[in-house]
Amino acid sequence: MTKLKSLNFLFICLVFIFSKAYSQPLTGLFWAVVKSGSTDTSYLLGTMHTYPKEVVEIPCAVKNRLERSKQLVLEINYDWKMGLRTMLSGTNYTEMNAEGTKMLSEQDWGKIKTWFVETKNIEEKEFANISSVMVASQLSKWYMKVFGMKESNMEGEIKFWASASKIPAIGLDRNIGEIKSWYDWYNLQTAKVWQEEDNMETILENNFYTYADLIASYALQDTQSLEKISTEEEWEDGLSLVSWRNHQWMKKLPKLMSQKSFLAVGAGHLTGPHGLIYLLRQEGFTLLPIPVHFGGKQLPDFIKKHSKQYQVLEETGKVRSEK
Repeated sequence: MTKLKSLNFLFICLVFIFSKAYSQPLTGLFWAVVKSGSTDTSYLLGTMHTYPKEVVEIPCAVKNRLERSKQLVLEINYDWKMGLRTMLSGTNYTEMNAEGTKMLSEQDWGKIKTWFVETKNIEEKEFANISSVMVASQLSKWYMKVFGMKESNMEGEIKFWASASKIPAIGLDRNIGEIKSWYDWYNLQTAKVWQEEDNMETILENNFYTYADLIASYALQDTQSLEKISTEEEWEDGLSLVSWRNHQWMKKLPKLMSQKSFLAVGAGHLTGPHGLIYLLRQEGFTLLPIPVHFGGKQLPDFIKKHSKQYQVLEETGKVRSEK
């Protein structure tokens, strides 16, 4: 074998190994959870709060396992009781992120408009809507418009399935003031980054591709990359907000996960030394990944157009929607 052929063969092997690592679940997004000594099974699903249905597809196994459960457990269950608490607290969810928006100058908005309208071809009449809601929690909605895809809410779909099967839903977080403080913190952090960076277009461009990689990472169940993308600054007690909330939830979860519960929380809450997988195992639960696939029909095209991290894999034909 010539030297050139040897190098080509080595490259093909490396691409195959690398692609297999990312086309198969590294730790998984969907888990069976069993307490030691019990025969009752609960389930843990790492969700993506907003996602394009064309790229990410919720497996049928998720709905099937939900229908076997006695209750659905969400991060926040916005039912009538939460609505009443919100109203009595004087909190308006549509204004919850306003402080982050106020920190942006007219010059900042001009740069944002240039990026959306001139660079990404969003119609100018739509920019009025962007400028009224353009905060950290809403940015993904406008990136979805750039993708040319419809936004879906995973928790909303799962809650609808639970309701149709008459499965009650409960929420882990119910303190309106505390929840508001999280929204404020996230958006103030984002606004500070925007203020410190002279090139607003660069921030928007980088965040756009990071979000595209996040969607692809979820569809491929690449939880290692999801963990890196979701790295946050310290919130309290030396922990990020995600990790801090996990520890707060663990005051309730050992009991809930012994009662045939279906727990659906953001995928960023699953992995790492403060992730729910590790913390539940520390409490004596056995967690086993359920082999499912989350890739939608347009995943390869999405990666080719938008996701820089996985484009090499798409070109080799190793990234696909598996059923």
